[in-house]
Amino acid sequence: MEPPANFRFVEPGRIALSGAPETIGQVDWLHAQGIRGVLSLHPVGDEIARRMKQRGIDWLPFVLEDLGRAPADALRPALAFLERHAKEDPACLVH
Repeated sequence: MEPPANFRFVEPGRIALSGAPETIGQVDWLHAQGIRGVLSLHPVGDEIARRMKQRGIDWLPFVLEDLGRAPADALRPALAFLERHAKEDPACLVH
C-alpha cells in the first residue's frame, strides 16, 4: 500500500491534504492512517468511491467548476462536512 500523491497532514491526526486516491491500495492506506472522512474537490472513479464506502470512510464529492467564482453559500456543505469530522472522527482528507 502506498499513499496518494503528496499526502501530508496539515494538522497532525486531524486534517490531511493529498492528490485524489487513484487505487484501492491508496484507499486502504488512508484508512490505515485513521482517515475517516474524504472531501473530494476532484472526481474519483466508481471503484474508489465503493472502496471508501466499504472501509467506512465518509465521502463528500464537492466538485466546483470554478472555485474562484463560487458564491460563499456554495461552500457551506464542504465547511459543514469538515466541522462535523473535526468533532467526530480522527482524521479527514481534502483532495
